[in-house]
Amino acid sequence: MTKKNRTFLLTVIPLLLLFFIAWQITSRYELTYRANWGFSLPITSLCREIYAADSGASFHGDGIRCHVYSYKYEDDLKLLFTWAADRTTDAGIPCATTASLWLDALDVPTAFRPDADACTFWYNSQPDGSELIVLMNPEENRLYILERFL
Repeated sequence: MTKKNRTFLLTVIPLLLLFFIAWQITSRYELTYRANWGFSLPITSLCREIYAADSGASFHGDGIRCHVYSYKYEDDLKLLFTWAADRTTDAGIPCATTASLWLDALDVPTAFRPDADACTFWYNSQPDGSELIVLMNPEENRLYILERFL
């Protein structure tokens, strides 16, 4: 191998590797949580997305989104929010009921639906009426993040 070829490979391979890593980081949906809701999933929890669904593309970005994660460690997830056995939405509807309606609208398979009785909840909303429901099931090491954008 010539010196020119070796130099080329030593330059191109690290650049391709760097591009691949940057693409993996920026293409993850978790960045959207920071932008829209002000939180990030803790790296130390080792969350891995196992299911995702949304109501489809729309001009204004409105609709329902569902992301299901498995996690290995829950300590930092427990500190992420003030969890409760159940919460109500701004409309006074239990989060479990609202989550079930959203999951029905997305036709989420049973295998990726939370057992509301085994979950703790966190709820947030925005002035435009957009809502976020987060459910954590420590028995199954699953985190369910449901968003409805208006």
